[in-house]
Amino acid sequence: MPRKKAEEYAFHGFVTKMKLVSNNMCYGPEPEDGEELEQHLSVSRDGRIWFSAYGYDHKSESGLRLIRKYQEKISPEAANFFLANVAYLFSEEVVIPYATDVGSWDIVLTNEEGEASKFGGSLVPIIDELNRVSAMFRTLSGHNDYYMFDGNDGEENELSEEAMNSYRTLGQAIRF
Repeated sequence: MPRKKAEEYAFHGFVTKMKLVSNNMCYGPEPEDGEELEQHLSVSRDGRIWFSAYGYDHKSESGLRLIRKYQEKISPEAANFFLANVAYLFSEEVVIPYATDVGSWDIVLTNEEGEASKFGGSLVPIIDELNRVSAMFRTLSGHNDYYMFDGNDGEENELSEEAMNSYRTLGQAIRF
């Protein structure tokens, strides 16, 4: 069976929706019941956000139970700005190292033709571009407690105006 070319692993097109599952479960002592371990975040091109967080539950079959969820909306411009930056990061061959004994993230990006691309990695701040796009979305959404790609769990991480301006320039170049 022939090997896929590197570009076949890359995302193509414009992201119309994104689903990110960030799991903060790692090796170590058993978590306390109710301790938040997993987050599901979906963002659509029109600015809709769906968020749910799951906590540890030693009594459930899955080991998790829903502890909070909400839907909200950001401006379509902000959503497209973020999604364009995510698309850019995954538009070339992506080499994401996996670390052991840490959490993980899995993302599904869907383009305008309905094609879905899946990527995954470790939930640690080891790739600067993923750290920046995580901080960008926290800033755009006003929520500092999203795990995203780097595992941040509530620390302040506002982007500087200079960084936001460079992202805006990139967004204009991509023409979302």
